[in-house]
Parts: sequence; structure tokens; C-alpha cells
Amino acid sequence: DGLKSDIVVPLIAKGQLIGTVNVGSYEANHFSDFDLDLLERFSQLTALAIENSLLVEELRALGDKYRKLMSSATDLILIIGYDGTIVECDQAVFRLFGYGPDEIIGKEFFGFTTPARRDHARRTFYRILQGDTMQIGEVPYLRKDGGIVYLDTDATLVNLRDDPCVLV
Repeated sequence: DGLKSDIVVPLIAKGQLIGTVNVGSYEANHFSDFDLDLLERFSQLTALAIENSLLVEELRALGDKYRKLMSSATDLILIIGYDGTIVECDQAVFRLFGYGPDEIIGKEFFGFTTPARRDHARRTFYRILQGDTMQIGEVPYLRKDGGIVYLDTDATLVNLRDDPCVLV
């Protein structure tokens, strides 16, 4: 359309060409090396912004999947931090035990085991932290109403954000 000078710089995100940044002028030889350098830097920043936007969308989708799993799983899922406190659990835990999230999250896991099993639960927990995956079998747990529920339990070591946790 009558342009006499044109700079075209590739937009590269995640190692792939995703587009170009184009700047034109109606004057011949209008652009300098400084203009080219500036446009290349702008292209790099734009590609970085696009990559970050794609990562945010991926994280959002992953978060949605996680929330669906934790709200609809039929198995009870608990994540216990290396210090023995409950980091996360699914809705099935709340339904079965009768506690709300603020009564479980951040509380010591061993308080939900029967008094007669607490020492054994602690020893088993520390073995799992050392890397053992265990099928623990049927274990009695305390409900909020004082009742006892027996659950077939297994546990394994997982790392969340480089912190060792036990997935029960």
C-alpha cells in the first residue's frame, strides 16, 4: 500500500513462530539499526507476555480439574504435610467425618485417629515420609459425633512444591 520501508520481526513463543510484528513507513530508508533493535526487544516482550498468558490459562484449567476431582471423588483423599498437619482433603472427608474445612485443614492428622492407634499411626507416617508406600489396611478413625468409622487405608509419599507430603 505504498510503503517504502518495512521492518518485519518474528514473534517466537515456546520455540515456535506464532506471528510477526510489522512496522512500515512511507519514507524510503526510514528505519535505523536502533529502530530494528527496539522492535526486536518489543517482539521478545510480546512473545513473553503471550507465553505467560498461555501458562495462566493452563494453570486455570488444571485448577478446575483439581477442584472437580476434590469435590466429586468418591474415595477419601487426604494430603498430610511433613509435620503431620492436614494440608488438603476432598469433600468426601467432610461428608463422612462431619467436620467442616476449618475443623480439618491445618489440624494434626493423628487427632482423627483413635487414641489406641495414635502411636502406630505416627510410626507409620514417619516410615512413609522415608519413602515407604504402604497398604495400611482397615484403620479406625474418629467422626465428629464421636462415632468410629473403619476405612481401608493406603498411603504414599508425594512432593508438593518440593515439600514431602503423605497422600492418604
